Amino acid sequence: MPRPPNADLIKPWKINLPATLAGKIEYLLLDPIHQRPRYATRGFLIERLLSAWLSRIEVNGSTDALQRTVQEFLEDKLTKEELRQALLRDLMLVRIPTLEEVRDARS
Repeated sequence: MPRPPNADLIKPWKINLPATLAGKIEYLLLDPIHQRPRYATRGFLIERLLSAWLSRIEVNGSTDALQRTVQEFLEDKLTKEELRQALLRDLMLVRIPTLEEVRDARS
């Protein structure tokens, strides 16, 4: 099945995640036939989460707070854990797509 056309350019990211978190996500996205995550579901999940998070921030007008948090991290005023907590705090305000929505969107 050919890949659907994408009007936006793709920017590859390489990110490191804790193995336990990555394992849980991969297990949830597992294709039972091939015993591995379905093609592109991880990227789709990250795309949906980040898009929803940014939409929520833009609606609340809190982009200044996000920029301040990231700037503090870049200036070594925040640890990685403090940055993670700040981002998760904001992310919890967002409706996270269900596993079924992620699977259905790519099937």
